[in-house]
Amino acid sequence: MRRRLIPFLAFGALLTTCQNAERSLAPKVDGPQFSLSADEGLRGTIAFHSTRDGDFDIYIMNADGSRPTQLTNTPDNDIDPIWSPNGKRIAFNRFNNTFSTLEILVMNAA
Repeated sequence: MRRRLIPFLAFGALLTTCQNAERSLAPKVDGPQFSLSADEGLRGTIAFHSTRDGDFDIYIMNADGSRPTQLTNTPDNDIDPIWSPNGKRIAFNRFNNTFSTLEILVMNAA
């Protein structure tokens, strides 16, 4: 009887321990959040998003900070730019102002 009880108790302890072990690896979000991303392309040009004109738009600049150039100018929020592997295009996210629509867009950048 003792040999049957030990595995049963061990299994019960495992279930009790694992019941509350689940946790999210992502941070809790109470509202819309934006990544503060920047990505460097093959030629050393950095793509980033900024609120320089009031909403989030996509920009590029040289690695030394020179020649900032605005690539998007919409009333929506353009964020999270990332260069394509060949360094000629940039993919980014676009949210509308009510945050009810998300688009993933790709544009020529070279």
